[in-house]
Amino acid sequence: MRYIFLLSVALNLYLAYFIAKRFYYSRVPPILWKYDVALIGDSHVYRGDWNKLLPCSSANFGKGKDSLQGMYNRMAGVLNCQPKVCVIHGGINDVINNIPPDTTMKYYRLIIERLREAGIKPIIIPVMRPAYHKYDDKIEALNNRINSLASELGVSVRYVDITNDDLQQDELHLNGAGYQKWAMELEDVLGCKRPA
Repeated sequence: MRYIFLLSVALNLYLAYFIAKRFYYSRVPPILWKYDVALIGDSHVYRGDWNKLLPCSSANFGKGKDSLQGMYNRMAGVLNCQPKVCVIHGGINDVINNIPPDTTMKYYRLIIERLREAGIKPIIIPVMRPAYHKYDDKIEALNNRINSLASELGVSVRYVDITNDDLQQDELHLNGAGYQKWAMELEDVLGCKRPA
């Protein structure tokens, strides 16, 4: 009888872990699966409270320290919430971790193709330049390639200049004012406006 009890506890703990892990990676409440906008990206996306920042329902698929390959691997969650638009922001972790730019661009292309196959409009936010300038040349080169891909595929690109120290909470991440600026840049292309 004791073994059955322990087995039951172990199974319940595993189930709780599985549900928590799934929720962490999807960041989409299981009750409501349809959103106007999905945002997929790294910690910049993850830390944003997009339902407060944007005037339309938003699903946050950000994950700290994520690469473009990791984002591609999480596309099922984005597709499940059936957004009209998906904002893609990533690349800084690829640069920091010395992932070859060809690999990064391959996954950008794959993400855009999957979104288009599902009838979802992709919008790219290129790599935001952090306050420290260690990676400036690599970021500029990657952003040039992102622009070329976007031009080739006819995808909207929106730059968000966060080099002002007033928009950063540390040398890499945005503060509240930085997120407000980002949200204002997105409102025009998302097709959802705040009531006047």
